[in-house]
Amino acid sequence: MSEDTTVPVTLSSLVIVANGYVDAYLYMAHGGVFAGAQTGNLVLFCVDLAQPRSQGALLHLWPMMAFVAGVGVAVSLRGAAARADRTARHPLLYALALETAVLTVIGLASGGIPQTAITTSVGFVVALQVVFFQMVRPASFLTVAMTGNLTRVTGAVLTARRTRSRSDLRLAVLYASVILSFGAGAAIGALVTAAMGARSSLVAAGLFGVSWALLLVMVRVAPRPSEGAGV
Repeated sequence: MSEDTTVPVTLSSLVIVANGYVDAYLYMAHGGVFAGAQTGNLVLFCVDLAQPRSQGALLHLWPMMAFVAGVGVAVSLRGAAARADRTARHPLLYALALETAVLTVIGLASGGIPQTAITTSVGFVVALQVVFFQMVRPASFLTVAMTGNLTRVTGAVLTARRTRSRSDLRLAVLYASVILSFGAGAAIGALVTAAMGARSSLVAAGLFGVSWALLLVMVRVAPRPSEGAGV
């Protein structure tokens, strides 16, 4: 496997569902803040800033800053990961493990953690995941930003209509499945959060934990590059 992480579509779908869940959970349970949808945070920050609600604006500023910090850390670590041993060359493993741990602590604390600490910590670990989760066969896309994916699916559908190619059609279906998976996760997150409140982050932790386990199995059974194969 190259420096850019490549994982099966089934695993990517589970992660995308979990990301949709977390965005809905954070928005509903922790002050209308998003975990990965930083466009939403930026819009809400500017809306609050334009009104006499500076404290509300800050609630959306901190997770954006944490996300930027997470991207910076992840980009710095990618070079070191490429020179590490086989398991360490897959930093997505560590990002998923950290995300699982953070969401578990938040769920178990049940209101004992300041809201700013929750939103910034989640924003940071989501950023790690976004950077490390760069490529999913057969196409690259972001696991949290659906605006870009909507652009991709529209272009893919138009291309498939023009070429009548099965590969182009499969690409369009893949992009559509990303958007549907994220939306399904958000809907599930909204329903579970409405029923369980802050503790519903434990469900998201379970989804990321399963994703981590699946990726770990994939990494350990994958042949080494010297064996003439790659994931």
